[in-house]
Amino acid sequence: GTPYCIAMVDIDNFKSYNDTYGHNEGDSVLRLVGKAIKSTVRMDDEVFRYGGEEVVIVFSNQKLKGGLKASERVRRNIENLAIKHDRNEPFGVVTVSIGVAATGGSESKELPWEEILKEADAAVYKAKRSGKNRVCAMAPGLFEVVEKRMPL
Repeated sequence: GTPYCIAMVDIDNFKSYNDTYGHNEGDSVLRLVGKAIKSTVRMDDEVFRYGGEEVVIVFSNQKLKGGLKASERVRRNIENLAIKHDRNEPFGVVTVSIGVAATGGSESKELPWEEILKEADAAVYKAKRSGKNRVCAMAPGLFEVVEKRMPL
């Protein structure tokens, strides 16, 4: 099959953002983050709101390496919006943690998309535990974790 990646994007410390600045500002941040994601990804990639402050991106026809690079661009563009967030230390601005997982493409057996999503979710959890504001990936069917955080 055609390879694709799923990236799960989670706004860091979003609950404390809402508690500090109010839900109207929180909604505004969700819109700005969504807009930043859509303007960063390609036309044929798909972006979905998933739960409260999570967004799922499906990078079509993309292997893990390409999904990591695209996710890093998304992470950097959101950080560069420089939306003030005093409770998101040490950054001081709104940041995101992103977990990426990919199908194996033709070289390995296909995992159902639910499994890929589960791996992306595990990877975003790893990104959060590793200090937030970063991209982490899990290779399909493996427990090996690749961490990605490029210098600005």
